[in-house]
Amino acid sequence: MPIYNWSGGAEASHTTAQHYKDKVVELLQLDGFILIQSSSDVGKLPDLIFRKPDTEGNTDIYAETKFDDVSLSDKEFLSELATYFILYTAKETEPFDLYLYFRKLKNYSKWNQIFSPNMYDEATCEAFFRTLLKNKELDERTRERVKEKGFDNFKRFVADTYVNQISYDGLLMKINARNRGKKNRCYGYEYFVRELSPIKQKQQVIGNFAEIKKYSGSIYSWEIGYARYSDIYDRIQRYEPVVLKGSFLYSLDSVYGTKLREFIKEKTLKVFNPEDWLLEGSNKLSILQTLYKKYILNFGVANKGCKYVRYKSSDILYFPHADYSQPITEVDGKQVARLFKDTVSPFVKHEAIEIEVKIYNQRLFAFFSPVVLFTDNNRELIAGSNVKRLHEKFSPNRYDTNYTILGDMRWWFNFLNDKRKSLLETSDLLGFFGNLKPPRDSKMRNILAAQERMEKYLGLQN
Repeated sequence: MPIYNWSGGAEASHTTAQHYKDKVVELLQLDGFILIQSSSDVGKLPDLIFRKPDTEGNTDIYAETKFDDVSLSDKEFLSELATYFILYTAKETEPFDLYLYFRKLKNYSKWNQIFSPNMYDEATCEAFFRTLLKNKELDERTRERVKEKGFDNFKRFVADTYVNQISYDGLLMKINARNRGKKNRCYGYEYFVRELSPIKQKQQVIGNFAEIKKYSGSIYSWEIGYARYSDIYDRIQRYEPVVLKGSFLYSLDSVYGTKLREFIKEKTLKVFNPEDWLLEGSNKLSILQTLYKKYILNFGVANKGCKYVRYKSSDILYFPHADYSQPITEVDGKQVARLFKDTVSPFVKHEAIEIEVKIYNQRLFAFFSPVVLFTDNNRELIAGSNVKRLHEKFSPNRYDTNYTILGDMRWWFNFLNDKRKSLLETSDLLGFFGNLKPPRDSKMRNILAAQERMEKYLGLQN
């Protein structure tokens, strides 16, 4: 939902819409955005598609530029926004972010009431939605689809829309400032991409994964009756060790035979040894993969006091901040949550861990990836544009080092790999030795591709 006003200075008389668009592209690329698609067709949406993998993952970033003065009642703009809204709600995976760049916004205060998180006014935004619906430039099919998606979806769309008012001269000044940073060898762009001499001595690189060696329990299987998968999953938490595949329910705990009795045929119970399944190929491995991941998640919740959240297609464990009279929550000597109350909207920063289990060479590996979550003073997870601004303030690029990330990862691994209580046995965190060239910055050291590390590890073992 952010809106930024970069205006200032006289306009260059020779500029055109295409020049303006080119400079927007140049500025975004200097800020780390990667251009993956550009439309040369007038009126074709979107103008530009970017990615920024280091901070936005696989999220598409659509960019639209306007060199004209634009108001909230501009019919052409409303038509294009309606099209973007339909595209946004049609995405089956995570929707795109929309970046709008305008040379001049008419009635800037009204734009603020819609796109600024600090000045957002629900009534103004809803009135804007009605204006969009009444736009005479919309064909009836588009109008009906916008109406069908409704205002609630439109609010989410607005939250993922970034409005920038910036003149052509303003673009030039910002590009010039970025380029000055590139030339400074001690700071800025060039500092992070400079070439470094190879290290001749072998170094050990510690990965964020461990091989799953053994599960000391059993696997229980029942045939499913005529129940739908959704009915069964409604009865249990997402992290509980239950998997439905084909006409069977698999679990690591016999209690689900009672808990889900109405959905299964009790007399069809079979008990398997997980060690046997490791020899039966990928079909069985894929069931073990999900069961073992859910076992780790459930162990964290049931035995270690963690909370579970499914966030952006990731399974994450974190600790709540129970006492708001205290600034910090600690567990086993580690700070796991910190309250920031001296702000307009108090929030809590949580040190969290993402859990994944993957199959390589018919072997199972558990991955532990440290992440950061934020909750508001109602203990609700902060999402959308509000959390993006918080991530910018607490960026791992600025405040974390390879050692802190490694320390967090090891703490979580040891915490969840409690040999006294856990039935899942794993190796230590795995690594390999090699002649390495230093990564360009701390972030790159933290995100060495798991696939590459895994291939090197397996290669050294064979």
